Amino acid sequence: MQAFFAQIETNIQKMKNKNIVGRLVYYFEEFMKEVQRYGINICRVWFKEVIDPNKASENYDNKKWQYDFEMLKNILNSAVQNKELKENTPIELLTHLIISQLYGMMTVWCMSNNEFNPKIWTKKIAQTQLKSILNEYLI
Repeated sequence: MQAFFAQIETNIQKMKNKNIVGRLVYYFEEFMKEVQRYGINICRVWFKEVIDPNKASENYDNKKWQYDFEMLKNILNSAVQNKELKENTPIELLTHLIISQLYGMMTVWCMSNNEFNPKIWTKKIAQTQLKSILNEYLI
């Protein structure tokens, strides 16, 4: 799975024709496609393992949250460097808000017993929420 997410990061770095919201929407869509590819039961097992990292089994990679957090943070930092976001953009805060939206979609998918269809909702939620979260800091 890490190779897949590394490829997403590479693709985002190459995107010159998409603004920060577009790049984050792409990230959300690809993230949820990969989660769905593994299936709702794997997602539930993952949540069960990572909800309390101190109780995760030894062979379980409980660093996925940190990996995702750092990737989103890098995307935002890149947008500041590219002058898409203001220099005073609170990167840590926005990263927490964005990852909460992303992980919230996974949680709803798991809790809804697959009634919440990420293929349908991911882009709608991402565009709406990301625009709201970033609006104050867009240049």
